[in-house]
Amino acid sequence: MKINNVKRYKLTLKNALYRFDNTAVLRLPDVSADFEKMLVIKGRIGSGKTMLLKTLGGVVCPSSGEALLSKTEASGKTGQTYGYFVHSQPEFNFVTGTVGDELDFAGISGDAFTPYLKRNVNELSGGELKKIAVMMALAASEDVVLLDEPLDMLDDLQCELMAEYIAEKSVEKPVIIATHDGHFDKCADVLIHTDDETDRTERFIAVPYCIDRLCERNVFSDKLLSVRDFAVCIGDKILSKISVDSNAGEIVSLFGMNGSGKTLFARTAGGIGKLNATGGLEWNVEKRLRGFCMQFPEHMAYQETIFQEIADITGRGNAGAVIDALGWRGREDSSPFLLSEGEKRIMYIVAILSCKQYCLFDEPFAGLDTKTAYFIADLMIKARNGGKGIFYTTNRKSHTVYADKVINI
Repeated sequence: MKINNVKRYKLTLKNALYRFDNTAVLRLPDVSADFEKMLVIKGRIGSGKTMLLKTLGGVVCPSSGEALLSKTEASGKTGQTYGYFVHSQPEFNFVTGTVGDELDFAGISGDAFTPYLKRNVNELSGGELKKIAVMMALAASEDVVLLDEPLDMLDDLQCELMAEYIAEKSVEKPVIIATHDGHFDKCADVLIHTDDETDRTERFIAVPYCIDRLCERNVFSDKLLSVRDFAVCIGDKILSKISVDSNAGEIVSLFGMNGSGKTLFARTAGGIGKLNATGGLEWNVEKRLRGFCMQFPEHMAYQETIFQEIADITGRGNAGAVIDALGWRGREDSSPFLLSEGEKRIMYIVAILSCKQYCLFDEPFAGLDTKTAYFIADLMIKARNGGKGIFYTTNRKSHTVYADKVINI
């Protein structure tokens, strides 16, 4: 690893171990790294990226060992410091009503926030919230900003713009970034991997074959969902109308930019919340045979163990097969709240695909490393080939390749 000879900030990890209920669940690699502008932490889902950022932000502490961030002043004096932690799930970064209220509460101002000042945070999409949360952190007074998956949930254009924005701002405000992609590799002072070389090779079986299976499609005639001129109204704003027939043995993708209404449609189709909507949405699948994974899957967890959480979807007799598909044998008695955000997402998606006739996923690839995303795509295509109906939303054009129909809004 090449490390710039800069002494302004230093990350030190030594025998950092995290225990829950007296069980060791995470061990971070030993690191001693100096940086000036940007330190990037890369790794697969569940490898400890978020836990490390929370530690450096003073949110949690390792059960044993050392994990600290230190700062060297111009005078040569060195001491421990903490960063401004920005959660990967953007709604966790807000506490008040409107964006203007949030800015006043944090003592932040700036023209970049003007279009959002009067918007209620509950009306903004996940991508819009992520963009505002990152910009607020970079405008705050704290010395270092800790960004957990800052490009997650952003559409293609906003992803590129935000990557450039963070790189520019890091000259004046150092950042530590946890990510699974390569947007910041070339501009980082230091690049650290939280998983080892073995973890970064083959994690799941049959990952590379998902694209080939697109050609193995069987033809089914059953119409499972019919949508006609469906639109959600927010105040005086009417989001794009959607019309589509979703059939058995077919994958449909709803593609659009941040704020275009994808999640509002998914939540309505999934039966969550009452929205002011127009048009028609007709199901030809019993409710018990429909499954929905939300954009923020942590809102779905409530059972004491991973096994119970999965069994609540699949039934106890089928939960073991899902545990095996995930490669989690030995973890089934752990709490689902100890899973990373990405692990929660794939747990619900795999469970739903295993037992439901119609599967509805809101941003199923968000926050997933490449191999895990291929794993999910492979399972979706297998389920489609078995006659299931699948509908998913995405803001990344590259993720629409798995769909038989793509709706642009």
